[in-house]
Amino acid sequence: MGHLRDLSPRQRAELIAMVTTTARLFSGLTSIVVALPAIQRDLGPDRCERHWIDMAALLPVSAFALVSGRLGDVAGSRKVFLLSMGCFGIGLVLRTIAPDGAFLVGARAEQGLGVALAVPLVVASPTASLPDHPTDGQWVFRPL
Repeated sequence: MGHLRDLSPRQRAELIAMVTTTARLFSGLTSIVVALPAIQRDLGPDRCERHWIDMAALLPVSAFALVSGRLGDVAGSRKVFLLSMGCFGIGLVLRTIAPDGAFLVGARAEQGLGVALAVPLVVASPTASLPDHPTDGQWVFRPL
């Protein structure tokens, strides 16, 4: 495999941005597990609501991730990425002001929609600038 040192500074920055953004988006989805005891204490959701609070963000990710990649191709990656960051941010704000479990489920779903819109674009963005030609018989970067 090629080495990071074979990439230009711009290519390295794009690769680091992709990894950082993807990690941040998914940590935003999964960090709710740490807050569940406080949510239980403050909002008092029943067992079913707790399950939905935990899983509500993952449903839009699994449902819309493929569609959002195509949407980025049609409408423009930048527009869709900005829309995704808006959805994610609105979901974060709504999550913090949630008065009850049902509202929190909706806020988490909004957050998940933001992630679903962003992740395919973030993962695909470096492919335009990273070399896809073989280097010593191997690819420097090749998405799965």
